Amino acid sequence: MTLALWSLLAFTVSTMKGNTEIASFDPYKILELDVGSEMSEIKKQYRKLSLKYHPDRNIGDPIAEDMFVKISKAHDVLTDDEARENYEKYGNPDGRQAMQLSIGLPTFLLDKENHAIILLVYLICLVILIPTVVGLWWTYKSKYGEGDVMANTYKTYVSLLSIYYSFQRLR
Repeated sequence: MTLALWSLLAFTVSTMKGNTEIASFDPYKILELDVGSEMSEIKKQYRKLSLKYHPDRNIGDPIAEDMFVKISKAHDVLTDDEARENYEKYGNPDGRQAMQLSIGLPTFLLDKENHAIILLVYLICLVILIPTVVGLWWTYKSKYGEGDVMANTYKTYVSLLSIYYSFQRLR
């Protein structure tokens, strides 16, 4: 079972590793241009690559069709002034994205002056406080057995029973 789960994990990771299209859209890279290229260079490279990957020239080739779509999108982004500015500013032709990965932390946790204090508090909690609480709980729980009856009560009960049965045998 464990081997099957590890195999599934390895397959998932290897499948997702090659799919970088989702992670980034770089119109300059798609058109094989340097960042900040002139409009004439963009149009020239677009014509060159669109002729190379055009679906009419590459009938039935899904890779060429996909590349042609990417080239068209990259051309649209780089020839539209607003989209180009958005891409260069925010990394996305649509502008700043509403969903960004961040962690909602109080600002005092992010100040560099507080890092040493935060680390000290964290270590005190992790090294002193949590082990102390667990140790106290374990000490308390070790005094009790099933049904929250104290271990000493069990011992007393068993010794009284053994005395009782030994008197019963003597009769």
